[in-house]
Amino acid sequence: MSPAVSCSPLLGQQLLRRGLVWRYRELSGSMWPAVRPYDVVVVAPVAAAELVPGDIVALLRPEGLLVHRLRWRLGLPAGGWLVCQGDQRPQDDPPQPVERLLGRVIFVERQGRCVVPLGRTASRGLGLLLGGLRRLVRPRPARRTCWFRPGEKGVS
Repeated sequence: MSPAVSCSPLLGQQLLRRGLVWRYRELSGSMWPAVRPYDVVVVAPVAAAELVPGDIVALLRPEGLLVHRLRWRLGLPAGGWLVCQGDQRPQDDPPQPVERLLGRVIFVERQGRCVVPLGRTASRGLGLLLGGLRRLVRPRPARRTCWFRPGEKGVS
């Protein structure tokens, strides 16, 4: 495997076209817990025909970079479309032409460790479980009610 290079999505696209591996820092939480905000995502070049549903792919759209899980492929091998969805999103993204495919996420660097992203079912189930546990362990604070009238002591 070639060394990974950190750079912008447009330069990353050029690196991937040359068969190099590209890495960048993810800022979105749409793929949590598989890919968390500030994880470093490592993307390798891949042909669209090699993708299988469940792979995490990087697409370069006019609005910017999209890293989501592949749901299905339409119309491959000639041309075609890719339908993706973030693990934290309730619905599919609009279909993207296969020409926007940058590559497949091969692993994630999190706090200096390499992490292989979980499959969609495991990732989504873990996200729901951890989200529920977080609410149990750290419940929302009780709503505070002001007992002072304006002008009384303690109210500015």
